[in-house]
Amino acid sequence: MARRTRYKKFSREPTNIREQLKAKGAEVWKLEEASGTRVGSLLGIDLSDNSTVNQSDGIDGSCAQFDGTGTNDYLSRLDEAAVQPTDRFGLAMWINADAMSSNQDIVEKGRAAPEESFIIRLQSTGRVQIFLSELGTTFTQLRVDQPRLDSLNTWYFLVFNYKGFEAVNSDRFQTWYDGVPVTSYDAFPTVPTSLNSSTEEFRIPTIDFPFNGMIDEVVWLVNNNFTQEEIDWMYDKQVVVV
Repeated sequence: MARRTRYKKFSREPTNIREQLKAKGAEVWKLEEASGTRVGSLLGIDLSDNSTVNQSDGIDGSCAQFDGTGTNDYLSRLDEAAVQPTDRFGLAMWINADAMSSNQDIVEKGRAAPEESFIIRLQSTGRVQIFLSELGTTFTQLRVDQPRLDSLNTWYFLVFNYKGFEAVNSDRFQTWYDGVPVTSYDAFPTVPTSLNSSTEEFRIPTIDFPFNGMIDEVVWLVNNNFTQEEIDWMYDKQVVVV
């Protein structure tokens, strides 16, 4: 599978980046398993396999393969503090779509009122759309205009920082593609200052708009965010060694 490439920023590995992520409470799902439970490498926050999520060749080693049928083809974690952010979160992951004929949700925590919290969607146009809910009954929607992730069978590295506590609205949600900050949104309304505490599962990907493709090397920060240096390191390393 192809991987988008760019100049390697580091001539040597920066010191303590791995330790920084651990200190921030990062969980890493390497998704190397052939089936069954996907292990949380740092905190033991394991993901349940709700049907038979398959295995394929990943960005490095193996990854999780989803068939896009929506028949319980997802990984999940029951509600707990470790997967329910309040005023911030960080999410990094490699994705590779096999098809893009319809909208596909790659992560969610609460979809229906009054349990709405957040959803990240890959639209059929290759745009990434973000849904955030403060009260649990209405979603605020952001959408990236450019660039678009419209190449099939290509690995993309996506990073999202939600920072509801920021005073400046444009600083409250940030997106990176392959380590580069996204600056072109065609929808960027007032971003909620906090997220609803949904009791629903944390899911990768989802049932309602299932994902057809591969996901690898997921890094999750609850109530914390990534720095640019950490994002560069994760992209250049491709994997987070634990």
